[in-house]
Amino acid sequence: MGQKGSSKSRGKNPPKSPAAGPGEESTRKKAILDGVKRSSASVKATLQELGLPQSTYYKWQKRYKSKGLDGLQAGNPVSDDVWQRLIDLEKKEKGLLDQSKLSAEETQIMTSEQDQERIKKLLFKSFDGEAPPEKEATPRAPETKAAEEPPSPPSYTPPPEEPTDKTFKYAVGALACVIAILIMASLSNSNKFAFKQNDQMVELWRGRFAPMGWTCMASFSDPKVLTGVQQKKAYSKKQAFGILSDYFINRADEILKTGETPDLKAAKSYLGHASKYALTDARQQEIRIRLNRMNFLVLLGKGELARSKGTVPDF
Repeated sequence: MGQKGSSKSRGKNPPKSPAAGPGEESTRKKAILDGVKRSSASVKATLQELGLPQSTYYKWQKRYKSKGLDGLQAGNPVSDDVWQRLIDLEKKEKGLLDQSKLSAEETQIMTSEQDQERIKKLLFKSFDGEAPPEKEATPRAPETKAAEEPPSPPSYTPPPEEPTDKTFKYAVGALACVIAILIMASLSNSNKFAFKQNDQMVELWRGRFAPMGWTCMASFSDPKVLTGVQQKKAYSKKQAFGILSDYFINRADEILKTGETPDLKAAKSYLGHASKYALTDARQQEIRIRLNRMNFLVLLGKGELARSKGTVPDF
């Protein structure tokens, strides 16, 4: 291994000197590099058996590639323990190789003995007049352990899902469905409106953002709010607000149609309430036109009053 002189000394007795010389130090490291490379085991397993760190091994390998034996001279020396383990490893590898050769020779001897026995049988059968049997295939010598290919790594099979994982997934899915149903029910309920009526007033109620429950939005002292309205358990916002805006506009028209002097202040108040419940631009425009007409009537009345006085400032 490495050089001839070192291999002879390794075959008999391992070196027992406390420290190797300068030239022998690089030879020892080179011998370790060659021994690890020749080993039938993996590099990691061989280094573990030698008690040599992988970082040290690859550092020596890098230095040898760049500077040769001179590069191996630097660094910590090889301990006697590592060197003795290398010698034991070489002996072990040599013993396995000899054993492999011996088994191959034994196999060859057994094969030749079987051939001789088969020839004898053929000769005896030929003398008896029987047809010789068909030629048998020569048994192959069993492959040695060193020639065997390394087994392929087993394919990865993902572990089966545990029942607890499936139960957790089902629970999360069911919870998500329940939450979605609650949100949809809450949205539907919040878009519902209803009227509650008694002898004294009418109340407007709206559904809360919840599967159930109502909230009172407004109350009206006139029970005639729902006169002529088709009664339902629930109305949409457009329907409920339309009923209220129609009611207030009709109340303002009733005041203006009276034969007496109309109460324009009350009529404007009704139109102001009607504007709160008018959802469309057309309805808002209709209310503004009515307010403008009332303002025009007020201005005409003031002008007529000023003209009747007949003074210069009033004119």
